[in-house]
Amino acid sequence: MAAAYRNMDYVSVAFASDPDKAAALIPTELELINIPALGGQAAANLVFAKYRECDLGPYMEVIVSIPVLHKGQIYAYVPAIYVDNDAALLAGREIGGYPKKLAQITMRNYGNLFLSHMARGAIQKKTDDPNFTDLASSSVTKGGKLLSVPLPADNTIGLPPPYNLLLPLPPPTGEPQDYVITTMALRRFPGIGQDPTAPPVPKCSSS
Repeated sequence: MAAAYRNMDYVSVAFASDPDKAAALIPTELELINIPALGGQAAANLVFAKYRECDLGPYMEVIVSIPVLHKGQIYAYVPAIYVDNDAALLAGREIGGYPKKLAQITMRNYGNLFLSHMARGAIQKKTDDPNFTDLASSSVTKGGKLLSVPLPADNTIGLPPPYNLLLPLPPPTGEPQDYVITTMALRRFPGIGQDPTAPPVPKCSSS
């Protein structure tokens, strides 16, 4: 099943993260992509999305992904992903194998300014300052174009720093190509049967 998405807002924030913290979020079968030019930090990505027209109905989503290597291929491993309704939650977990959870998500657009935040309500520790109750937030100002898809057939796109380190682009192939990074998630099955305390069996799924 592949859902079609139209008429959306999609804010993607590429950033550098602590390599030890990033490594703690990925399975041992995957290899973290360190960035020597940024002090050995690891690349990561945070997405806020508002899907107005979708086969699942309108919903909002927050995606955390970490670029990794698996058998020499680049994947975007998804350790955390949040949506704001049951239909998107069930489709993501049951069909895609992603660890989706429910959250309160807002995205507001003021001209070139996009303000987004995500919270988990009752499970979060409350503070006196409401500005510190968000699990994730971003303030993004629309700038210039980094790239367009399809990618050029014969030319390598030179992104300005630090995007040249955080956004891996495929080499030219002689034909125009889409910009696609395959995602990967880890699905855990709890122990069952005579010994319900048995450790879960991890299984990787990708799309």
